[in-house]
Amino acid sequence: MKPIIVIILLFLSNTLYSQIDTLVKPFLENIVTKFPNVRDIALSPQKNEAVFSAQNTIGDVSALIVVKLENDQWTNPQIISFSGTYFDIEPFFSSDGLTLYFSSNRPIDESSKAIKDFDIWYVERASINSKWSVPKNMGAPINSELDEFYPILTNSGNLYFTLDDPKLNKKYNLYML
Repeated sequence: MKPIIVIILLFLSNTLYSQIDTLVKPFLENIVTKFPNVRDIALSPQKNEAVFSAQNTIGDVSALIVVKLENDQWTNPQIISFSGTYFDIEPFFSSDGLTLYFSSNRPIDESSKAIKDFDIWYVERASINSKWSVPKNMGAPINSELDEFYPILTNSGNLYFTLDDPKLNKKYNLYML
């Protein structure tokens, strides 16, 4: 008797509370359609700035693109000031909008042009209207000789990210600092 009740409850919950009728709308549709492959969007806490990754068709080039909301209109997309040379992805704004975290395969310092594994980087600005700093590598213990991705900083100050460690027989593991 209990299995039948559970089945009925599951059916009713799926039927009555289904998201089928929810209309999902594209965000920035007339902007993102200008790029062959868009992923990884970050919306500023003030909701007036969006940064997203745009890649070429085969996915071997990726830049961070910024648009700003001005007079109820989104500006034309621009490659953000520090991006466009290396493979930059997965932006994430801090809660005050003054720091932007992202993953990149850029060299640790400008004296080297050698592409490296993916690390977590960040840029800062003094105010919402200020220019971004040069990218800074998060360093150890966050970054390692492996690939680190998907940085998220919580209001409590914890940094969450994924690490691709082939020795663990799975694509990604979650870490927190």
